[in-house]
Amino acid sequence: MTKRVFLALLLSVLPFYETAAGDGLWDEEPVSETKPAEVHDIMELPVSLKDKAVVDGDYILLGDLFGGLDEAAEGKAVAPSPALGKEVDLTADWLNRLARRHGIRWEAKNENVKITVRRAANEVGKDELLKAFADSLHAAGMPESALITLNKGRYGVFLPPEASYEIKISDAVYAPDTYAVSGTAEIVSDGKTAGTVELKGKAVPYVKLPVARRTLTAGQVVTEGDLVLKSVREDSLRGNEVPARIEDLIGKEVKRGVRAGAPVDPDDVRTQVMVSKGKFVTISFTKGGIMLTAQGKALENGGLGDTVRIQNLQSKSVVQGVVTGPETVTVSP
Repeated sequence: MTKRVFLALLLSVLPFYETAAGDGLWDEEPVSETKPAEVHDIMELPVSLKDKAVVDGDYILLGDLFGGLDEAAEGKAVAPSPALGKEVDLTADWLNRLARRHGIRWEAKNENVKITVRRAANEVGKDELLKAFADSLHAAGMPESALITLNKGRYGVFLPPEASYEIKISDAVYAPDTYAVSGTAEIVSDGKTAGTVELKGKAVPYVKLPVARRTLTAGQVVTEGDLVLKSVREDSLRGNEVPARIEDLIGKEVKRGVRAGAPVDPDDVRTQVMVSKGKFVTISFTKGGIMLTAQGKALENGGLGDTVRIQNLQSKSVVQGVVTGPETVTVSP
């Protein structure tokens, strides 16, 4: 037996490939359509290992792994591809055996050499599922302001590249008392179910709450620039608390200091004091079709539109009037 024949027989019994990290994804037998290379068949082209490989077919080809091969060699299948969207690392030892088997003049420089092969895929991800889920939950009564948070889990479904699909949501349920949501997403491609995902979590409505843009001090009149709206979870409000409206706060006087970033409640403000207790005011009243005025003394504080008690300094009588301006009270006949 010649050395050349013995070498060919020896190479023919070498394992086709060794397992590598992550190759548990491969559940098919390796493809082998080539015979061990004879010495005179070894390629002389400058061959190099690629940095990484992305495959979109069912099998990994030599051309996916090495650059510098001739056209015939590039199309040779060497192993099943990983599952859609998955990847596998091919080790230096695996690659060395592969190169020898196919007569490629290449050898890994050290044991750390490897190439990562990923199977191309179109992922139907969590964001797409959430959008479709939200549309169904709105129809089931979930408020538009609610933010959905799904329980931890794996939600992606992988499809072949360029595959068309649609997402069908069934059994969508929203529980307003606990904010719990649930449903099932079915990904349909080419008329067939490509995957189903169980969706569970919470959908908490958010409300707009006025907060102080800067520190507000007692006695300060609130302006539009003093406030900003902030979104907060509805379940963070106290009891039956209803958020104040900005328009109900502007023009009011701050009763007690409010720090920057803190919510501004209706109880934090009051109508701007235009008549102060113990201060002199002008009493305006109509008598016989003639507008008359008199001097008085305010017996209590009052803002615009408030009814306050005033003592007439001339008659010493106490009357009630409506605050119609700074230090001005109008008394009805």
